[in-house]
Amino acid sequence: MVCNNIAIRIKQVPCFRLLFIALVSLPLMLTACNLDDDGDVCCEGVRIDFRYSKGGGDLFPEFIGSMRHFIFDENGVLINITEGDKTNLQRLSPSFLPAGSYSLVTLGNLGEATDLGEPQIGITRKKDFLLRLSALRPDGYMANGDRLYWGVLDFVSEPKKRHRYLCDMSNIFCRLTVTVRWRDTQPVGSEPFTLQLRGVPRQYALDNSLAYNILVAGDNAGTASTATRVVHSFPSVNEDKASLLNHRVEAPRLAGRVRTQFITLRYTDDRIPLFRVYRNNVPVMKEIDLSKVFKLWKWKVNDNIEQDYEIEIEIRDDGSVVVSTAGVNVLDWIDGGYV
Repeated sequence: MVCNNIAIRIKQVPCFRLLFIALVSLPLMLTACNLDDDGDVCCEGVRIDFRYSKGGGDLFPEFIGSMRHFIFDENGVLINITEGDKTNLQRLSPSFLPAGSYSLVTLGNLGEATDLGEPQIGITRKKDFLLRLSALRPDGYMANGDRLYWGVLDFVSEPKKRHRYLCDMSNIFCRLTVTVRWRDTQPVGSEPFTLQLRGVPRQYALDNSLAYNILVAGDNAGTASTATRVVHSFPSVNEDKASLLNHRVEAPRLAGRVRTQFITLRYTDDRIPLFRVYRNNVPVMKEIDLSKVFKLWKWKVNDNIEQDYEIEIEIRDDGSVVVSTAGVNVLDWIDGGYV
């Protein structure tokens, strides 16, 4: 009998151990938190999701390949720079934030053509945070820039509270596609042509308090992005004449035409560039003020959430130039003027 009792007690010991382990582990299981789990309502912290929508579905994966996040404290001082997680570019979960109010400035598709001025944590202030084009060519003109996107958000972090935010990314570059044709005498030779835009904005102020918003979809009851409300934000453009740039792009003449694209910062209603074509640094046409074209076509660039324009230039032997879009003749220039 003694042996049987001993045997019974030996078999029961693992059960007590399992019970003890379960009781000790229970608080840990109850407090475990997964910020990426939408069903974990007990989880505290901040999570920010990003999207790029023109009013329909989310197009983020199609247009944005990298992200860099800049977080400023309530005094406007930079406290963190974080590269987007390549495994999930559309989510940011800053776990290092103490209680307080913060501003997020996020830039997508940053490349070598963009200069942020080496921002420094603890020193750089949001009011001084600038973005400049830096794709300088050997001849001193600016080459094409990056296809930039940005998102801005004011948010809070509070202890023992869960905060979820949605941040809409916005397209902050301009693409101008230009096709040049000759109606009469066709040019000869294999030398490429140089297409120039003069007077293009060079820099943005990235302070989100200076930005303006455009409601893309949903109700206008607020400016915060929601599941049904899409709001794009655009940075302040420096329009000072001293800061304006001249862009140049080379293109060969193929199939009787010259065709290329300019990638620049966004135009504004008050700052639209002038256009000209060169060959061997010699102008082959009069300079055209594109602001007159945009005005006649009623292209309100400030209100355009995606500045993607296309024009066609026809050069004639009498010195006149015809500018058209979608095959429609809109304006003639003769000796620099227009009729």
